[in-house]
Amino acid sequence: MRIAIFVLGLLGSLLGLLVNLAYVSDYSLSWIGIIAYVCSIIATSLALQKPKDAYWFMIVFGIVGLLFSPFGEVSIVASALVIIGGIIGKIITRKERTDELQISLFSVFKSWWDAGRKDYKCEYREERLKEETIDRDKTEE
Repeated sequence: MRIAIFVLGLLGSLLGLLVNLAYVSDYSLSWIGIIAYVCSIIATSLALQKPKDAYWFMIVFGIVGLLFSPFGEVSIVASALVIIGGIIGKIITRKERTDELQISLFSVFKSWWDAGRKDYKCEYREERLKEETIDRDKTEE
């Protein structure tokens, strides 16, 4: 799934970069859009190594690219691809993290519970044996 997100982000970034390069002389703030889409390409390439941070950068640079691009269908689609890729990536990493957290918390609590039960059983048996020996000693006297 991360490869699909990578392709979405890269396709949207390159498309937005081409649109901004085409309109750089007509639209005065197009250079900010160019910088945003270049940063979006960098964030997309980092998405495979550091997905947690890269997806936030994809969303932010997609929004900045949308705001500072010449408004047309192509720039809206390009920004939407980058933003959707970042949102899907955040949802997937959050789901993976919660699954890992649940598994690790479950294993910790299970081992704690098992250890507590074993200790409790051992302590209970030892106390019971002591009480039985005390009771035997009292009955023998």
